[in-house]
Amino acid sequence: MKEELFCPFCDFARAPTFEPLRCPRCGVPLEYRRELPEVGPGDLQGRGVWRYGPFLPPAEPVSLGEGATPLIESRRIGERLGVRLLFKLE
Repeated sequence: MKEELFCPFCDFARAPTFEPLRCPRCGVPLEYRRELPEVGPGDLQGRGVWRYGPFLPPAEPVSLGEGATPLIESRRIGERLGVRLLFKLE
């Protein structure tokens, strides 16, 4: 998968690094581009942000096991307020 930083004005391009993000030729801020994989609707499996993994930059994912946490109804407080009250417990 090809990825690069490029200058939209003078066509300068280089590999992405943490060096200054300005074009050394004309001083314009560099932009990021990468080739996206061919992905169809059936390829987007899973839940949450990780289902879009094919479109994310290549790196090892860092996760604390988040996602798919339930909504818990608070009947007592909800009844006092006259609403159906749900809490998201992360």
